[in-house]
Parts: sequence; C-alpha cells; structure tokens
Amino acid sequence: MKTLFASLVAIFLAFFIGCQESSITDPVSNDAGWNLSTANKDIINHYPGAIKLDGLLTDPSNPFNTINGTVKMNGVIKYKLELVQFDPAPPAPQSAIKVKLSVNAELKKAYSNQDEHVWFVTGTSEDLVIRKNDQQFYFLEKSFKVHKGTGRALDLILKFRVTERELVLESSRLFINEY
Repeated sequence: MKTLFASLVAIFLAFFIGCQESSITDPVSNDAGWNLSTANKDIINHYPGAIKLDGLLTDPSNPFNTINGTVKMNGVIKYKLELVQFDPAPPAPQSAIKVKLSVNAELKKAYSNQDEHVWFVTGTSEDLVIRKNDQQFYFLEKSFKVHKGTGRALDLILKFRVTERELVLESSRLFINEY
C-alpha cells in the first residue's frame, strides 16, 4: 500500500511539474519602450543598452549666443560594455572594458517652429578603457560629426562615466571643428 501511495504521489508531482509554464521557452522582449523594426532588433542585440539624448545645447557657431543659438537635441545612444581579460592571473591582473557606441541624434533650433534647420549626428565607435586596480570608474570622451550642410563644421562631444556594468552620459556639448 505504501508503494502504491508513493507511486501515485510521484506521478502527481511529475504531472504537476510538467504542466507548469516554462519560462525558458517564453519569448524575450528586447525593446526598451520604442517601436523597433526587424533591422533595429539586430542592432539592439549588438548594442543592448540605450541612453536617451534629450536636451538643449549652445551652438558655438552662432557668434552672439542668443536664443537663436540654442539647439534642441533628440536621439539615442546605443551601447554595449564587455570586460576583456588580458592576464587574469594574480599578482597583477590586467583587463579592460570594451565600449561599443552607436549614436543617432537630431539637432534643430530650439525656439523655431520650422524644420528647416535640422542637423543629424550619426556614428559608431569602439574603444578599450584600460582598468586600474584602484579605480571604480573611468571617463571616456567621444566626438561625433554633426551633419549640418553648409556653415562651420561642428562636432558633438559626449563625455561618459564608464564602470564594469554601466555607462552614464555625464555631459554633452557642441564644438567648432576647425579641420
């Protein structure tokens, strides 16, 4: 009788466990709140993190720096961080953080209703930030060309704080490119 009861309990448990939903086969959602096309989903897999670009910048090519020299920035920075081990053995382990960036932004006059002055910033980069044993975070400054047509060439300068697990945008500014 004990064997029959134990067998029934084992069959019931196997049936109960087998009928539960498996979280391993559930679909995974990678979108972070914006609508993605199929091509963009591949980019999200390559760049799993995202930072929203939204703010006002001063246009240094405007000699008077008036209200007309204020530019509104909208866009996104997609990024991926990867720890690279050069020599993990003690006494002096050596490693770096590989930072992959993809920038896609739009700049336009902040106080204008017309879309005639729209500039674009697009670009990718890949950098290695060498880690030191006593530092918790590192700074990385990147420059991306502003595609604005005529006039003086501008660069969008982005300064990031890099840790092993996160990338934080510390500051952004426009810079006149003289080359």
